[in-house]
Amino acid sequence: MEPVMAALRELSCRPEIQVLDPGSHCVVLREWLAKRPDVEAVYSNRSDGTFIFSQPPAALANARIRPWWQRAMAGEEYISTVYVSAITRKPCRTLSLPIRDGSGRIVGVLAADVSLT
Repeated sequence: MEPVMAALRELSCRPEIQVLDPGSHCVVLREWLAKRPDVEAVYSNRSDGTFIFSQPPAALANARIRPWWQRAMAGEEYISTVYVSAITRKPCRTLSLPIRDGSGRIVGVLAADVSLT
């Protein structure tokens, strides 16, 4: 899990991610996902839980109730327990962390679902 978390950390520091622009997130995160065969989904959220970007498209409109979003908004890096993916029907884990602006304020969440097979 650490290589994916390290990659998410690096992504979260990119200006194109920190500004929370949907177009920028689409370009950067699609490109990143295409290079990561171990990752089945990548998504970003605003501080109110709404999605900025999700590939594949998210099945919910708001992530506020999800532990991965709550923990990242609390300033933590989060790795879920193993669960069965709704996308692949195989075991996976969700990794998430906060997106911070240039002053260090948490402005959103960056997350990925990592396949375990």
